[in-house]
Amino acid sequence: MLFLGSEHCKFDKWPADNAQKIIVQMLDECDLSDLEDVLSESDNELIPHGDAPESEDNLDVNSEESDIAGPTSDVDSDEDDEFIAKSGRMWRSSVPPVTRSRQCNIVTGSPGPTRTTDVATTMYEVFDMFLDDEIVDTICTFTNAEALRVVQELNANAAPNRMRIWIDVDPVEIRAFFGVLLIAGALSCRKETITEMWTTDETIRRAVFTAAMARNRFAHILQFIRFDDKSTRVQRKANDKLAAIREVWDHHHHHHHHHWHNSPF
Repeated sequence: MLFLGSEHCKFDKWPADNAQKIIVQMLDECDLSDLEDVLSESDNELIPHGDAPESEDNLDVNSEESDIAGPTSDVDSDEDDEFIAKSGRMWRSSVPPVTRSRQCNIVTGSPGPTRTTDVATTMYEVFDMFLDDEIVDTICTFTNAEALRVVQELNANAAPNRMRIWIDVDPVEIRAFFGVLLIAGALSCRKETITEMWTTDETIRRAVFTAAMARNRFAHILQFIRFDDKSTRVQRKANDKLAAIREVWDHHHHHHHHHWHNSPF
């Protein structure tokens, strides 16, 4: 390879004839095969654009096609994110576009109690606004009917000394029953059994449960409580998924708006 040492770099200080002689002598002494290799490598690197290999042209075309196909792949991914539930409702993982809210979903007014609740002065009166006499009477009727049906089936094959008796529940017991449920939720008793809630251990005993009703009575009401006529539920459930609570739900939904305004959330 041609290399100029430091002693031959300053041609401006030498006479022109001496410089020409030195260059000719250096060219005669160097190996020209190295120079040909260097030139051949540089020629391969400097390929004109028109003579580019076919593979590079294909690469450019493929990159353009991939750029064009990019948005299509995004659309396919959105379609893959959609799935339909058993109820027929369509779900998707992406955020749906912002659209105008339906009229039924628009809530006007401030959420909270209405002016009709101003007449309530005690906790019982507030509780009665959500669980009024009509709802309580409906629950009592259907609960007693279910309990009598089960007791009659058990007594049909029972010995005379093993006959069971059902005492009808009244509105006072039904309200006490729901009161116990509310207190149990407030005290975080969801992981406790009925026996643990009515324990006689004085160190952990809660007197509010035993004061409301007996343990066995609470268990029996919990077993037989109903909100509809079970004998006709199958026919009604064919056209109504809320058949088991429809009568109580409709009354509560209509009665509830007189005392409380829901929030949009």
